[in-house]
Amino acid sequence: MSADRNYDAELIQKSLFGNLTNEERIDFERNSVHDSFQKEIKFQKEMLSIIHNEEHERLKKVLREEEKKIVSESTGISKGRIFKLISWKTTVAAATVAILIGAFYLLQPKSQSEKLYAQYFNIYPNLIEVTSRGSDVTTDRQEVFNLYDAGDHMGAIDLYQESNSLKGDPDISFYIALSMMTTGDFDTAKLILDQLATNINHNFLPQIKWYLALIHIRYGDQSTAQKLLSDIAEDPGHYKNEEAREILDLIDK
Repeated sequence: MSADRNYDAELIQKSLFGNLTNEERIDFERNSVHDSFQKEIKFQKEMLSIIHNEEHERLKKVLREEEKKIVSESTGISKGRIFKLISWKTTVAAATVAILIGAFYLLQPKSQSEKLYAQYFNIYPNLIEVTSRGSDVTTDRQEVFNLYDAGDHMGAIDLYQESNSLKGDPDISFYIALSMMTTGDFDTAKLILDQLATNINHNFLPQIKWYLALIHIRYGDQSTAQKLLSDIAEDPGHYKNEEAREILDLIDK
């Protein structure tokens, strides 16, 4: 670490929440070559991993208790108001976990491939299921999309893995693969997307090709990424046509 330990600590803290300026990011990357700085990053990563695992389990328990509490204290409160209260508490709790997950990956030193991936990866919106809370949730399908929309991707993955009915739904499998990408499980996400890509009638085939391209970028597999991106760039109707052209230009430089 540099002579100014307070400044280094501030850099790590800002990186944790994604608030580095361009100048601070340069300083952060410069300091990353030092063993002492790497040890501090490793320590923070381990702490975040512990927090994430503990918070994920605690979140599920807390949400169950909060829903019971709200319902038990709901005398004179409209049903709609009850659902709003539950939804608000769920969103806040899930957002906290999402921040911790994001912070975990922000602290890792990034290669050019990782930076390019991070620049272009965005979670795809839920377009197939209207989410709801409380007693309106009657199926695993509804609940998995509630978790997805709330940013609780680990919760969505856990429910998916526990439910045979969800695994058999190709649309849900697509969204779960994106949850896995969000949490850093690229290998499993790729296996799912590769399998879905063989179904020429899949509702999200263009999106599957785009996210597979991003995974290969993340892997540093330029040849496969370029092939997928070229297919997208040559399709004027593809929703990521422009982005594919941008990445190909960057890769060719």
